[in-house]
Amino acid sequence: LRTSDRLLDCVLPYVDICDRMPIGLILICVLACAAFPDPVIGYQLLSVICVALTSWLLFRIARQLASYPAALAAAAAYPAWLLLFGGVGGQSPVFYNLPMAAAAAWTMALAARPGSRRLTAQGCAIMLLAGLAMQIKYSALFEGMFFGLSLLWSGWKCGRRLPKLAGDALLWIAAALVPTLAAYAAYAAMGHGAVFIDTNFLSIFRDEMPFPPALVRLLWELLGLAPFWLCAWIAWPRRKPSPRACWIFAWAGASIAGFLLFGNWFDHYVLPLLPPLSLIAALAFDSVTRQRTAIAMVVGIGLAAGLPRAAVDMADRGNAREVAALTGLVKPRLGAGCLYVNEDIPILYVLTRSCLPTRFVFPDHLALRRFQRAIDADQAGELKSLLATRPSVIVILANPDSDADYATRGLLLTGLKRNYRLIGNTTTGSKVFAVYAVNHPAP
Repeated sequence: LRTSDRLLDCVLPYVDICDRMPIGLILICVLACAAFPDPVIGYQLLSVICVALTSWLLFRIARQLASYPAALAAAAAYPAWLLLFGGVGGQSPVFYNLPMAAAAAWTMALAARPGSRRLTAQGCAIMLLAGLAMQIKYSALFEGMFFGLSLLWSGWKCGRRLPKLAGDALLWIAAALVPTLAAYAAYAAMGHGAVFIDTNFLSIFRDEMPFPPALVRLLWELLGLAPFWLCAWIAWPRRKPSPRACWIFAWAGASIAGFLLFGNWFDHYVLPLLPPLSLIAALAFDSVTRQRTAIAMVVGIGLAAGLPRAAVDMADRGNAREVAALTGLVKPRLGAGCLYVNEDIPILYVLTRSCLPTRFVFPDHLALRRFQRAIDADQAGELKSLLATRPSVIVILANPDSDADYATRGLLLTGLKRNYRLIGNTTTGSKVFAVYAVNHPAP
């Protein structure tokens, strides 16, 4: 919400604020800010609507493959397991799973019944949905590529010749790229094309993420998905497999490949796997004799583990009362100056309506080692420039993150000691924030 809230004030993402979210996700947040008095509640409501619609689409797909109870269970498994992998916060896959589920339903129907006379036009619509999903999270690229290959296979099965298929492929690729190219064209027209390219596509490769912790996360995530691996083993097509069932397994394989190739393996990166895995679970439910027991186990495990995980996440991030207490320390001391949040809690910019002292207002950009090369500026130099402007209030973590860049933190603490006074510490969730107010505002 930090960038989207400012977009309403004509602040340009990527240029005036360094943020790597695709423009589609920013626009969803803009809708939350514009349509709801409380943008946080609005954002959560939008995510709930997307989850409900995605579950409905999964039910409709599963109903073509399995019995009514199994299809209903697949639709229930999706939101249950969202909770277990951090989806309660409205992570980006919660939104882009909706257009991808719609594209999947359409593609599967074409793949199961090759020969549609309108394959080219329908393929363009499917790939446009994938392109819209990419503007919410670029990792949707991998599933989009699989949908494109499925469309080509459908064309081949219905007898289309290679020149025609090549033309279709070009059209479908173009349709998938339309949303991204439109966003780039808008920035290029304003003279910021290079900034758009660097922020959206290049900076992610400059992240410095330690591999051992990422590998540990991956192992835990694979273990957490164990009920779905069991369902996949039960439902694996062995004798006379249906084209739809085979296609669902192939979709799951494409999703898993994209997840593994991404490399960081945070919990919410698992969320795109849940739609195809939920459909595989539906196939498994119809393959066992004790269907109700199997459904209760898969959905029940998701809820039994997901609800406590959601409660822990909410406790870790803080509640409205705790955030209000922190805001109450900050807002009265802003005056005509700006707020700078060094780590972890960007919602303060929205709640205080503060001006922005730097384009690097994303907490952690100037604080963590992983961003040393990822942002298009020198962390230490940018922090020195920021401190020279004397923000009215600076908020930092009392206990730094394990990935903190201690060189830049040392610069920050020196500046705080010289020109700021500690107003107080307050706990928000599991973290303690220290609030500093400037002794004398910059002239």
